[in-house]
Amino acid sequence: MTHKATHTTTGTLYGVGVGPGDPSLLTLKAVSCIERAHVLAWIESPQHTRSFDVVKHLRQQHHMTYGTPIDMGNTEQQRVRHYDHLASRLKRHLCQGHDVAYLTLGDPLLYGSFTYLMERLRHTCAIDIIPGIPSFCAVTAHLQQCLAQKQETLTILTAQQALTRLAHPLNSHEAIVILKGGKHIQTLRRMLEQHGDKTIERAFYAEHVGTPQQTSMPLCAYDKPSAPYFSLIVITPHRSA
Repeated sequence: MTHKATHTTTGTLYGVGVGPGDPSLLTLKAVSCIERAHVLAWIESPQHTRSFDVVKHLRQQHHMTYGTPIDMGNTEQQRVRHYDHLASRLKRHLCQGHDVAYLTLGDPLLYGSFTYLMERLRHTCAIDIIPGIPSFCAVTAHLQQCLAQKQETLTILTAQQALTRLAHPLNSHEAIVILKGGKHIQTLRRMLEQHGDKTIERAFYAEHVGTPQQTSMPLCAYDKPSAPYFSLIVITPHRSA
């Protein structure tokens, strides 16, 4: 869906989902957009270094590139200033008629930084969003684990949200995806160990999805005190044999 602004001479802002990290999982539409865009932009920080890596083989001679430093460990006020600055920077290109492809891992609208730019620029230019494959879909494909079927439900949480959710009883027919495990990974593991229905045995851990460094294992086997920012947990529903 394209959001049409009142400014018809500006470029278009594309929110481009580049998938979990494997260049071969880029969609054809994403590839076409990236090759045609005048400007490629992405978040560059200790937590966000991979979105451009996924598409750098598509870089054209005409491309202007902006890797904007933002540390997700900063305060909310600092992050707001960072996004304000990035939006202002991209607005100058858009007002010159340049199309901007903003790159996000996974899907742009699933806990993605693109939403903050969309809020700031939706009245400046046309906006088009190109969906990408979320990391948890790549994980379940790799593990050959069915995420949900029939009457089962699916819940997607960040690690911070999961700390609250896991403090309450779980529906054994609910699949749960926990994104951005990071420093909370062992707390989440201990909470899952306290649940019945062998919940911990249905929990899988993954990191660096879609890259040569991809690692996946049962969560109970992960013994490091923390995990990468983009690590995740997938809990499959309890199913009778």
